[in-house]
Amino acid sequence: VLFMQATRIRAAAGGRRLSQFGILLLLPHCSRAFSASIPPPTPLAFAGTSIPPPTPPAFAGTHEPITHGDIAQFLDSFPSSSIVVTGATSGIGSAIVSLLPSTHPILAISRSAAETPFPPHVTAISHDFASPTPTPLSLPSSFPPPSLIINCAAILNAPPSAPEKNIKSVDHDHFSTSMNVNCYSLISLYQSFLPFLHSPASGRYPVVINLSARVGSISDNRSGGWWSYRISKTASNHAQKLAHIETNRQRHLATFLSIHPGTTYTGLSEPFVKGVGGTVHSKEYTADRVLGLVAGAEEEHSGGFFDWSGQSLPF
Repeated sequence: VLFMQATRIRAAAGGRRLSQFGILLLLPHCSRAFSASIPPPTPLAFAGTSIPPPTPPAFAGTHEPITHGDIAQFLDSFPSSSIVVTGATSGIGSAIVSLLPSTHPILAISRSAAETPFPPHVTAISHDFASPTPTPLSLPSSFPPPSLIINCAAILNAPPSAPEKNIKSVDHDHFSTSMNVNCYSLISLYQSFLPFLHSPASGRYPVVINLSARVGSISDNRSGGWWSYRISKTASNHAQKLAHIETNRQRHLATFLSIHPGTTYTGLSEPFVKGVGGTVHSKEYTADRVLGLVAGAEEEHSGGFFDWSGQSLPF
């Protein structure tokens, strides 16, 4: 995710000062060296570029890092299970559906999923979880319980509104839309599908993922701006934490993760980036990193906030 940061530079002549807005990437926004304890991931062939490791947060995260694993091995622990992906026609969501093994049935959900072509093992449903009067969904009758739920639905800004650089720019409609899509839709999704979660199997817990954003971290906020997006992502992190507590208190036993996928070249970020390169990931690279975290997560990681490299982030 990108943010606008006002920087002051001194003119070469006359000592005059002027303000210049620079478009900066979230990941490299401070220059401290990357901790040697978190090895950078090996760039994939389809990434198209070498991906540098993310910048450490201002404060330590709450959990130990996650080591990426093999998603096929994770799913092998749940041979009779399904997968639910929301935001399935988004850039990252569609890449995740494409990279998932065809061994398990996938329920792909978005507002336009039913009009989108998918392979035979994918069942598509058009649904808007952000609707103020959502219709509860259920698994198709032929689907086994899900061992993996991934929420990829998100909105950065709703045109003509732009991410707010200051408090004067905050608009009720834009703020409400951000909260509905980025937080309420997550709650609505969980109301529909958490009761159907698969039981633990072969020493593994089912995994529930919410794609969040590092700008949702209160502790790591050193730049301000982007009011609606930041606040709605902070709220979604808390919703994910609440779902972790409630679900495991009820002994459903699942691993809940909030994941910052990194700046990814998709329709959401396209107005703010020029293309894949440097710290801007391809959607395939991001999807692979997210699925690696699914496979590598352990029980002790549940309720945590992590970036695409497995580094723990502070709330």
